[in-house]
Order: sequence, then structure tokens, then C-alpha cells
Amino acid sequence: MHESIHDEFVEQFTERMAALTVGNGLQSEIDLGPLIHRRAVEKAAAIVDDAISKGATMIGGDQSQAPGENFFMPVLLTGVTPHMKVWREENFAPVAGITAYSTDDEVIEMANDTEYGLAAYIYTHDIRRIWKLMRALEYGMVSVNSVKMTGPPVPFGGVKQSGLGREGGATGIDEYLETKYYCLGALGSVSGS
Repeated sequence: MHESIHDEFVEQFTERMAALTVGNGLQSEIDLGPLIHRRAVEKAAAIVDDAISKGATMIGGDQSQAPGENFFMPVLLTGVTPHMKVWREENFAPVAGITAYSTDDEVIEMANDTEYGLAAYIYTHDIRRIWKLMRALEYGMVSVNSVKMTGPPVPFGGVKQSGLGREGGATGIDEYLETKYYCLGALGSVSGS
């Protein structure tokens, strides 16, 4: 998060996170359902514990309020650094990490400093920054001012350790095709059959 809006963003994020309802994901009034299994809960807890032990600040995440053993109450970690698991590992739990940056070059370096590269999200209305960031980010998909970027016609896939190739859309079909190149020359001098 850019340093100029970091504190305000953290405040608003915290308010919205606190308003989330955790419970049976099959009920329409529920925002967050359970994680896939107990090991996922343990991994999320380990990621949070690692970040706190390395200097991050935890907001939210009162796990005593979890409605069952496969639930993980949402957590916001501020002051996240590259030495923390939350920065380095894929995290399939309601755990968000935030750190402040000063320049576009700094945030590009931070964002690309990972072995993963599925999706990146940019929020700005500055078209020059959008193009600079989209080109520089090492991700298979980049979304600008939106969290929804997938659908049937859209090629889905990442780079680095987040995937090889694409699924969906015409590009996804290409993965199942064999490309054959034909080169025909001197047709005017061919006679007969």
C-alpha cells in the first residue's frame, strides 16, 4: 500500500474485516465459511505466528470466536516484510498482509520478489502508471481497479511456480492443439499431380 494512504487504508480495511460474518458458508448471510480442513487452519495460524514473531502487527483474528475447528477468523497483518511466510507462501485463508511502499519501482521489486505469479491487482487511475506496472509485474494475470478478472473467455493461469500454460478462452484451447507450420515454395514450377 502506498505510504500516503497506508494508515487510512488499514483503518478502513479493519472496519470492513470486523463486519464480516464467519459461519456456515451455505447460509446467504455468511461472508466467510470454513477452510478446507484442519491442516489449512494450522497453516494459517503458523503463517500468522511467524509474522508476529518477526515484527508484524496483528489486527483482528480472535480465534476463540471461530464457530468451529475448521474456521479461521480473518486477520490483517501490518508491517509485513519479505522474511515472513505471509510474504513467501501461498495462503488460502483469510489472512491479509500489508506493507507500505514509496515508489513504483519499489513496489514492482517487492511484488516480483516471489516464486509465485498467478495474479496481481493494481488500483490507480493514472494510465501511465497502469501500463508501467502491468508490463513490469511478473504475473500471468493483472487486474486494474477490479477483483474480478476471470470468466469463460478469459485465459487463466500464472507464471513461475503458479502454473504453466493457460486454461479458458481461445488461449486455453491452444494448450490442447499441436501447431503445425507449412511452408510452400516454388508452386509455379510444380507440374502434374
